[in-house]
Order: sequence, then C-alpha cells, then structure tokens
Amino acid sequence: MPGATPEILAMIICDTVIEDVESGKKSLIGLFDHVHTSHLPSIVNELNVFLSLTDGHGVRSAELRCVDSATEEELFRTEGEVEFPDPLSVVDLHFRFQGCEFPDEGEYRFQFFCEGELLRERKFHVSLEPAEEDAETESDAESEEE
Repeated sequence: MPGATPEILAMIICDTVIEDVESGKKSLIGLFDHVHTSHLPSIVNELNVFLSLTDGHGVRSAELRCVDSATEEELFRTEGEVEFPDPLSVVDLHFRFQGCEFPDEGEYRFQFFCEGELLRERKFHVSLEPAEEDAETESDAESEEE
C-alpha cells in the first residue's frame, strides 16, 4: 500500500551516534531526555535524534521539529526524504543539531512527521538549577541567619 504510514520502532535523543563503517552498526552514546542548566537560555552544543522506521513504501517526506510544549512555538527543525527499499526493511534516520537554544525551563517535544502526519513525539525537559556559587551564597546566608 503506497499510502501506508511507516511504523516508528525507536526515537532516541543522545549526545552522539557512531556508525561502524564495516558492519553498519550504530552506537548511540549518552542517551538523555533532560538538561540541567544554571542559566537561560540553555544552549546544548550538540544534540542527536535517532529514529528507526519500518513498514514504509517508496520515498516519503520526513520532518523533525522541536517545539515548546506550553506554547507550541517551533524552536528548530529539519526536513528531507526517507527511502524505503521495501516494506520489510528497517530504515535508520540520524538528525544532528548544533547550538540548540532552549529559552526557558520546562517541557519541549521532538516531533517526527512523515508526509505531514505526526508519527511520534518525544518529551525533553530543561531544568533551571542555581549555579554552584549561587547555592553556596544562599547556604552562607542561611547559616548567618541562625
């Protein structure tokens, strides 16, 4: 069925994807779905999103977006095409982003679309934590009050 929707087997956020040239095997390094930061906006120098798909037919348009869950504002995105040699094949997609800026703490979502249809979302959180020196200053102030 040429119009069938591919099935997402995996959607993973990680630091790095390494592909062995000889075997074609992929290693996903540093899996995460949460960033702790001491200041905003939070900049993630490199972020990789890896997807495995199957049950696709032919060449299909693909798009990956990152949006703020609260506002639906799009922060960044990329698009292209994915080719399925046959419906039984598993096709891996690797999206690499650099200098990702998250303006506020809270929940974000990575959304994968195929032919304009949302197939999968993956939540991603940014937490604001006091810088180490700020935490020490607060601790010292509490000690002086006692």
